[in-house]
Amino acid sequence: MIGATGTTISAMNAPTLPKGVKWLRRAQVLVGKNGNGDVSPTTGRLISSVQADGSPGLRITFDIQKTIYRTPNQGLIKVYNLSQPHEKEIDQEFNDIILQAGYQSDMRLTFRGNIRFTHFYREGNDHLSEVNAGDGDKDFRGALVNFTLGAGHDDEDTIRKLLESMQATTLGHVHGKHIKRDRIRGRTYNGNARDVLDRIAKESDGHWSIQDGKLIMVPVDSVLPDQAIEVSSETGLLETPEVNDKGITIKVMMDPRIIPGGKLWLKNNEVKQKHLQSALTGQKHKLKGAKTPVRLDPDGVYKVFAVRHVGDTRGSPDWYSECRCVGLDQPIPSRKGMPTSSTPDSDIL
Repeated sequence: MIGATGTTISAMNAPTLPKGVKWLRRAQVLVGKNGNGDVSPTTGRLISSVQADGSPGLRITFDIQKTIYRTPNQGLIKVYNLSQPHEKEIDQEFNDIILQAGYQSDMRLTFRGNIRFTHFYREGNDHLSEVNAGDGDKDFRGALVNFTLGAGHDDEDTIRKLLESMQATTLGHVHGKHIKRDRIRGRTYNGNARDVLDRIAKESDGHWSIQDGKLIMVPVDSVLPDQAIEVSSETGLLETPEVNDKGITIKVMMDPRIIPGGKLWLKNNEVKQKHLQSALTGQKHKLKGAKTPVRLDPDGVYKVFAVRHVGDTRGSPDWYSECRCVGLDQPIPSRKGMPTSSTPDSDIL
């Protein structure tokens, strides 16, 4: 069975982040050449910001942008002063990259993707190895389907069959309003796999995306079944959340657990003053066409539709996750203003 309906979690059930978790930054980059996203230290190259004996490793920076929309999530990862043989491996041999980041006691998968291109250059006294990658990029661009399913099949069957054409994408949480509705007639599917997923998502009133190598589909009025992540000044909230007509923007200490389609439990007293100020500003400029800020969720639980993870293992203050959210009963904003993917829809291998 592909998945269950995402349930709304109340504030009382939301977990509190363990005390003392968010200290001592850590990051690891694993690159490999299997081409199917399944890489390991035995088949690839592991690069770490901290050596096994606890001594400093290489400096790693990253900028990961994930959204609930169909275009591949983007990863820009830089490693400082990598050896020339290892640079050559990344440039000429390896196809896939995995980033894990977090803290000394809690490092998690932050990004998994296909390497699009690499760039090597100098910046002051440092030599940088830059990798641009897309999550599910090869499958999004190149997966083609050509199969027929008989009468009585449903969209769940279609998705399972479709995934056979994808090399690096596996089944994640997939749910839709009509995904298990049997079709009276058989049907032939051919063309781009992404176009078939577009149709299924549209008929089920949802969004599909590839998140860290897993196919995800979530109805617009639902969320992933994971527990909500508590956000407050005690658990890593960095700035006062901003409220506007598109939703709420929340900036916290870097937390890879935050993914599109997931839930955040924000204590509403953290945004009350900011929301009031925004509302008053909207009223003041109402005649000039200002838009009214979104309504705050009474339980403080919000759906994440985009998140940006930014990190630097040395020196820089950059170590945060910036989340764009809406209330559970609020519509998802359009893609206008979202990061533009470098993978055009018409780019077929």
